[in-house]
Amino acid sequence: MTTVTPDAEETSESPIPPRTRTQQLTLVATGLGLFMIFLDAMIVNVALPDIRDDLGGGESALQWIVASYSLTMAMFIMSAATLADRFGRRKLYLIALVGFTGASLACALAPSTAFLVTARAVQGTAAAALNVASLAAVSAAFTDPRAKSKAIALWTAIATLGRMGAEIRFSTRLGRLVTQDGGVSALKFSGG
Repeated sequence: MTTVTPDAEETSESPIPPRTRTQQLTLVATGLGLFMIFLDAMIVNVALPDIRDDLGGGESALQWIVASYSLTMAMFIMSAATLADRFGRRKLYLIALVGFTGASLACALAPSTAFLVTARAVQGTAAAALNVASLAAVSAAFTDPRAKSKAIALWTAIATLGRMGAEIRFSTRLGRLVTQDGGVSALKFSGG
């Protein structure tokens, strides 16, 4: 009885192709966008006492400041996926990035809690589109399945840093530093 051994070419996997400049830029840009939305979702909690002091409002208003972002993000994520399919992931990503940045500026300039709640809802809507379009862009940029898996893992890791940075005391330290040195407007504009 003879044993058949596969050729060396059949057993060894081909190497993962190196990332192109376009792939690297796509990964960095989309990762940073996702980093922003995760950090923003968490860091506003640090500033709530200062927001209450600056803008007034009771506990209910503060809850709406936090919830308006998360609720609109959750509500619009599926619609954002449809928009990315219909109009293109890159176009939606850029529109969402501009919208998110504009809403952040509106948050920084908010004259009242009602205005801030509305601006945070716009931020959440833009965050939904940014989230969906960024994953679609990364997925489309990497055609090799193994390279795509690694790229999505890196994209997720970048976003996780935003969430971890907010969850561990980084956000508290940053929030206190900014609110003490630059006021609530500086914190809201920087990501909350």
